[in-house]
Order: sequence, then structure tokens, then C-alpha cells
Amino acid sequence: MVFEVVVPEGGQILVNGVAQPVVGGVVTLDGGTGASTGGGLVVFAPSGTVTFLPPEDFAGDTGLEVTAITTDADGIFTDTARSTPADIDFDITPSPDLVIDVTEPVVELAETDLLVRHRPAGDFDIAVTDTDGSEFVDSVTYSIEGVPEGTRYRVGSGPRVDVTDTLTFTGSLDEFEDLVVIFPADFATNGTPLAGSILVTTNEGGSESGTFSVSVAGELDLSVTIDVEPDPDNEAGARQVIDFGIDAQVTDRQTTASEWLEEVVIQFDSALPARATASAGTISGDRLVLTRGNMSQSSFVAMVAALSISLPARYSGEVSGTVTVSTNHGTAEPEAFSITVNQTAQSAARITPVADTATNAATLGEESEGQPADAGEEPALRTASAEAAYASAPTGETSAMASPTETMDAQMLATSDEAETLQLVAEGTHTGPDGLIRDRMGEKRLGHWQPGRRFSGRRRRARPALGRRRCGRVPPDRSRRRRQHPRLRRS
Repeated sequence: MVFEVVVPEGGQILVNGVAQPVVGGVVTLDGGTGASTGGGLVVFAPSGTVTFLPPEDFAGDTGLEVTAITTDADGIFTDTARSTPADIDFDITPSPDLVIDVTEPVVELAETDLLVRHRPAGDFDIAVTDTDGSEFVDSVTYSIEGVPEGTRYRVGSGPRVDVTDTLTFTGSLDEFEDLVVIFPADFATNGTPLAGSILVTTNEGGSESGTFSVSVAGELDLSVTIDVEPDPDNEAGARQVIDFGIDAQVTDRQTTASEWLEEVVIQFDSALPARATASAGTISGDRLVLTRGNMSQSSFVAMVAALSISLPARYSGEVSGTVTVSTNHGTAEPEAFSITVNQTAQSAARITPVADTATNAATLGEESEGQPADAGEEPALRTASAEAAYASAPTGETSAMASPTETMDAQMLATSDEAETLQLVAEGTHTGPDGLIRDRMGEKRLGHWQPGRRFSGRRRRARPALGRRRCGRVPPDRSRRRRQHPRLRRS
């Protein structure tokens, strides 16, 4: 007994793994044991294991048509009989022929001052390996989570679609290949990439997915100017405050900015004095560092704008260096500065001008009342502490004391053989720590003083230095004090 098997076009029959020849679409197989049970019942039992291979990428219903052929021979006659054909049916479940490869698992973009555009189709390799053409991609779903306000997408020349928080596109493969994602200007992920996913399906039930991330590197958008000047409220004899006048502007135009100030470093050309202090930050030798830390962005901006240093009252010299401002996106070029601080001509004592007739009368006595100072001379200068000490000294002990005016002369010019005469004049007002409004005094220099002369612009006769007086003296009476101030005489 043999079996004739009609094979579908493109299919194959294997016996024990060996492909059998197909002639006219029919494969002939030898029958094996049990092929016939008698009584007209025929069992399909070929010799060996039979395997059917359908055409490549075939899916659906198919089958084999089998006919049994028997032959009887007695040496003279041969009798051949064919059975009624029987069908062997198969239901072949389709296997997806879809492959997706994420070629760019980390998409790296760069921030610009313009919109940032990206075509995601280039980040994936999507292929259908079905050779008979029966399977194709019918859907692509592309998503990005956490996108900023102002993000859009567009398919080809179609309309722009605004999205916030999660971008989701679903379309055909052709539409996906024309998809453009648009990020807003100045946007950056700041080290926290956006998470994304893709899902592709076919018409034969194929489904493949993948994941990726999008990172947008930030660029520096910072404008820095400085205006280093002494604080206009500095007082004579007080600590000297220098304002750096830092104007640092981050030019991020987003509703929620991606960039902000992080640090200010002031590098001095030489170390500051030991008693120097800063309004904020930490001074270490020749360096002042101010870092935002956990401070809010707005508070840190205000602190940077008000940054200053305070130097000792008698410090004199040049303060120079550079100011460098950094954001979370980078560091700006250093800004150089130089300022000269000179307080050597100012006394550490409080200086009180004596110019009006009421003050003259209270200080010099009734004889000077109503007598204006000469127009060509400056008012006398006294320190409050020296005046009090001189006035309260016991009788007979003032011979060893210099008058307040003489003391001022010595304090002002102890380190100089010739120095300019100093007159303080009111230049405005300021409010002190006690809430009182006082004059803000400035200096006016008139002529030169030389040893042995009174502290005044008018030349006077020389007199012995204070340290060489050996004779006793009594406190001057009012007329004598008036004579010591010839500029306050009766008209």
C-alpha cells in the first residue's frame, strides 16, 4: 500500500526529517504496518514519521488530501485500487513577525535659546519579517512623561499639538516617521532625564514595545555686571563697607525656569585684613564664597545683589580681584574689580565742627557771643572726648595737657611732617542705629600744616611742640581762649 498526498503549493512533506520529492503537487509515501485493518477500513500509516511544512509565513486553515492505493498481483495480473480521498485538516496559529530595536536608549539633546526639535523615528528600528506580505504594522504609540509647559508635537505639515506633562502620539508607521517633537526654548532636564516608551502592533496580532529616556543638556544663560563702590553711608572713623554691586540676571524665559543662581566666588588678589567680615558667605584668606544651598532662588538673588564686605576703620590700601558667578548650568567669565580704600586722613575720634555763633558762644564764653567767624578761616575742630577731659582736669594739672585743638593737631598729623589741612563739612544726613537723624560729614582739604603751626589754613607764628612744654600753665580764661581763636573776634 502506498499513499498519495496532495501538498499545498509551497509546502513540503518530510519523512524522518528527509524532504520527499513533490511531483505534480503530489508526494507518494510507502505504507507502513497498520496501514490497513481490513473490512474496507484504511488507516493512514506511512512508513516513518511524516512532517508537514506549510509555506513560509503561512497562517490560517490548510490541509492535506490523502489517497490510499492498493495493488494485488498473482504473477499474471496486477489489480490496483484507489480509495476515496480523505482530508487531513490543519489550523495554523500565526506567529508575529515583528521586530523592534531601540537604537537610541538615551536620547541626548542640547538646550538652545530657540525651540528644540527632535524626530523620534530615527531612535528605533521597526521591521516586519513576514515574507508573504500578509503582516504589516498597523499602530505605533509613542509617549514621553514629564514634558514641560510649551511642549508640542507635529506630524509632517499638520497642525501643532500642545501637550503638558505627558506627550502621547498614536498613528500609523508612516505618520510616526513624520513625527516631530518640539521642546520649548531654554528647557533642560538638569540631570533628570524624561522617561519614554514605544508600542508597535501588527494586523496579525504582533506587539512589541521598548523604553528610552530623553536628556536635554542645559546651556549658560547668565548676564553679570558689577559696580564695586564704597557704601555711601560710610561714616568717618567707622568700619568701611564696600558694596560689590553684583547684578546677575538669568535669562531663562520659561514659566518654570530650568536655570538659577547657585554660587558667587570673589577671589581677592591678596588676603583681606584679619577683622574683615562679609554680609553673607564665608571669607577664607583671599577668597569669599557664597553658595545657595537650600535657600530659595529669589532669596539668594537678593543676597547676591546686597553682597558686601566690611573692613577695619583705619584700613588703607587697594582691594582688587575678580567676581565669578555660577548657575546650575555653568559658570560665567570672571569680572575684575579694583578699588582704593584710604582712611589715613581721618581721625578715629568723633570730630565736631564749630562754625555757628551759638556754638561759639557756648564753647568760648559770653565775650564771643554774636561774633561771626572770619570768612577766611575754617572753624576750629575738637574731639568730644578731648574737650571733656580738658575741661574736667583739676586746676594746676592742665599744664601737662594740650588743649583739645592742639590734641587734634597732634592726632591728625602724628605720622606726617607736612599734611593737608582737613575740614569736615556736612554732605547730607543719615539715620543712626538709635534712630536719630545726623549730618553725614565729608572732608575738605585746605592748604598744608607744618609742625609748630596751628591747625588752620591761616599762617600763624610758630610755637614749641606740645611734648616740649615744661612750664606750668593754668586753664585759659575766656578772653585768652578768644585770642587763641582770632577768627572769632568782635566786629
